[in-house]
Amino acid sequence: AARLTARIHELLGRQAEAVLPTPGEPWSDALRADLKGMEEANSAAWRALLGHAIAANGSQPTRKWLKGAEGLLEGVERSAFSGRVTEWFSLVRKAPKILAEHEDALKGLVWMCGLAGEQPILSMLADLAEYCFKKVPGVGPRCPSVGNACLWALKKIPGLPSVAQFSRLKMKIKYTTGQRLI
Repeated sequence: AARLTARIHELLGRQAEAVLPTPGEPWSDALRADLKGMEEANSAAWRALLGHAIAANGSQPTRKWLKGAEGLLEGVERSAFSGRVTEWFSLVRKAPKILAEHEDALKGLVWMCGLAGEQPILSMLADLAEYCFKKVPGVGPRCPSVGNACLWALKKIPGLPSVAQFSRLKMKIKYTTGQRLI
């Protein structure tokens, strides 16, 4: 529903509150509060980026989606992006589970982390992947689609620190599909 609403607003040429993740989780509440405190131009750039993140579907981003994300990341500055998502993602882990309506937004933001290529977000991505793949008794992993996105983003960031995070996750994640992806 959120993706459809975002697409309608995009077609109408406006960014509205509807493209923001719904309130109710610590991370989405913090995101909404951060946007309210921004200047209008900066807020508009972030809303456009979030509208694009919500449009994330599938198990991997398409070339078209990635190209759109690249341009939107430039609009909010990569270092500012990394700082904000690090804060928001640390709050994701405070909720007992991820709301289904937030999965695409989180997945899109995680994919953008892979494009941002900032070393400081590596640990945060690995922590989020571990949280998402952690099994809940009687349910299974919390949110494998976001966990898969975290692994995709870690793979896109070059260097030994990324390899170190994969090594850590190999020891921590018990979910079979997560192990195979690692």
